[in-house]
Amino acid sequence: MAAKLVLEEETFLEHEYEGEEEERSEAESVKLDGDEVPAPIVQNLHCYEYTLALVKPHAFRHVEDIEQTIQEKGFTIVKKKTFKFTPEQAAEFFITREERDPVKVPRLVCYMVSGPVRVMVLAKQKAIRRWLHLMGPVDPDKAKRIYPLSLRAKYGVNDIMNAIYGSRNEEEAARDIRFFFKDIIIEPSNAMESDISCEPSSNSFLAHKIYLREFVYPTLQKGLAELVRMKPAHSYEWFVNWLLENDPFSPKLKPCELVKIPN
Repeated sequence: MAAKLVLEEETFLEHEYEGEEEERSEAESVKLDGDEVPAPIVQNLHCYEYTLALVKPHAFRHVEDIEQTIQEKGFTIVKKKTFKFTPEQAAEFFITREERDPVKVPRLVCYMVSGPVRVMVLAKQKAIRRWLHLMGPVDPDKAKRIYPLSLRAKYGVNDIMNAIYGSRNEEEAARDIRFFFKDIIIEPSNAMESDISCEPSSNSFLAHKIYLREFVYPTLQKGLAELVRMKPAHSYEWFVNWLLENDPFSPKLKPCELVKIPN
């Protein structure tokens, strides 16, 4: 599986970008300030594929040029922010993503905490494969030989300081996005209910499942267990009221006594 992944990641074919201009007209590039998401992103963004892009510390000074290249290739930057890894965060993020080369992880963690990074959620049809293509091979020297127009060929130094990180598959993209943008819910595609003809991406469903598993299911399980224990006469109404009273995202207000102010 790993060999197949490397082979696919390093199959850089220029003809994959034929028709980029037509796709770009469907997904106008959007510039964002900080963490903000614009109200209208693109009308048919719901049926696009999503991936995570990360600009590494030494390439951070080129972030504006990199973002311009991303947009020129027809990607929509859905959300972005500047981030500073702690050693614990860097280890957590990269240890499962570098399982093929565990010796590389300590060097990578030390490097990733050396400065700020820019993380972006990108949207485009076949976004994952096309972002891997635009990044280029992991080794910048190889990138310069095989695909000199790639971002790693332009800004990379070595296999650690190779300028860019990108999600390698749909499951990893969903996990990466949730790591940096916990407020993002990538909704399941409703392309079947619209006039838009495009292939929905399964990684939107993966992100949706992750959100449900982390934030919804624990509360539901606790409420259902309490329902079984209490055995109320009107179970539906009781359960609705219990959910309202135990919503983990609602502020917890303690009742207070009214104090009469003397005249």
